[in-house]
Amino acid sequence: MENREFVDQKAARKFQAVKRWMETHRNQLSHQGTVVEAYRTYRGRKLGPYYRLAYRDRDGRQRSIYLGASAELAERVRGLLVECQAELHEERERRRVRRILHAELKKAKALWADELAKRGLRLQGYEVRG
Repeated sequence: MENREFVDQKAARKFQAVKRWMETHRNQLSHQGTVVEAYRTYRGRKLGPYYRLAYRDRDGRQRSIYLGASAELAERVRGLLVECQAELHEERERRRVRRILHAELKKAKALWADELAKRGLRLQGYEVRG
């Protein structure tokens, strides 16, 4: 059995604050937003990763909420984003499948019309005439 609680109290408080903010901005985050991993250099040494929640404001300006160095916190925030954006991803997948099915139906009807034409018949909608 996995312990789902944070060990670090600071990370737990940060997660609760970010979660509350995300709930108030759920409509905006349902269409965009991501958790970004970044590194920085200090005196020739690579430091990080540091995480932030990046999104665009209503006026189009990029904004971010600093999450810190906790990979666990970043993963939990990513999980919240996935929940927020699930409906959008499902809708996009439905549209993609519908386009594919429409194209396949069009090909099948064209093949059927060719076969009917060889027999002196024609296809009108889904009816065979001739």
